[in-house]
Amino acid sequence: MTSKPGRASLAALAVAQTLGTAAVGISLTASALTVASMSGSAAFAGLAQSATIVGAGALALPISRLAARWGRSVSLTFAYTVAFAGSGLAALGAAAGVLAVFLVGMAGVGSGTVAGLALRFAAADLAPDPAKRPRYIALILWTASVGSLIGPPLTAIALKGGSPSGPFLLIALLYGLAILVVALTRFRASGDPDDTERRKARTGAVGKRFPPAARVAITVSTSNHMAMTALMGLAPVFLDGGG
Repeated sequence: MTSKPGRASLAALAVAQTLGTAAVGISLTASALTVASMSGSAAFAGLAQSATIVGAGALALPISRLAARWGRSVSLTFAYTVAFAGSGLAALGAAAGVLAVFLVGMAGVGSGTVAGLALRFAAADLAPDPAKRPRYIALILWTASVGSLIGPPLTAIALKGGSPSGPFLLIALLYGLAILVVALTRFRASGDPDDTERRKARTGAVGKRFPPAARVAITVSTSNHMAMTALMGLAPVFLDGGG
């Protein structure tokens, strides 16, 4: 049976996930249109999503190492803080019309994607027994879909002010709230016996080669995400042009 602190922590992670995926939804919708407007060509619209993915890839390993060394709270707070700073920089770049600054900011926003992926592992850590981990992860995945539905409509609201930086300031607000939620969340203590065993397992796995099944899974996941990001990154430009 899940303890009250455990349920409260799981609910907090669900809120953080909703905030984060809403920010991602705004980013996907607004960033491509912003780049197309700043560059003067829809052909470059995909640069925004490319910058976000590059940033996420570059930050994934440092953030995971922070989690292994200092715990979930530190790593998630760091990830959301980088995303907060990145969205602020993107807002500055959009307002100033400087594409390079905007893309660097979007790379920082990619840290929010890493945080969203890491939240499911943080949720699994909260499960009172291994049999309940899938249920905990499923809740986080479900709340991610809720945030993804909320994000795009918020973009339209943010753009009503007429400022190109509006959506990215809203993203910064959402990530700022996520920082607050994560900071107030109780995670598993670093001295917990189960946590110690997991760290030993991770340490022992360093340097080992991936088994064939893992390689296939990585290849399939990479291919799927290439198709998904290409579609999601350019769909706003297509729709903005009237389909």
